[in-house]
Amino acid sequence: MDNVTVDKEELTVSGETEKTGNLALIATMKAVVPPVEPPVEPEPELPVLTDISGHWAETAILSMVKIIL
Repeated sequence: MDNVTVDKEELTVSGETEKTGNLALIATMKAVVPPVEPPVEPEPELPVLTDISGHWAETAILSMVKIIL
């Protein structure tokens, strides 16, 4: 069938077809299943870099570590 519409209040189904002959429509009620939300992954812990403290590139190094993780 083409252009199928379902009226849940009137409990009717309508549609069109170009075929002739006997047609049967079988409808059943289905339970509504709520969508499953994907689990939230925890953010990875940043490693402790003990050898860059005070280094001129400390900020750049920490930025790169954040991008990689």
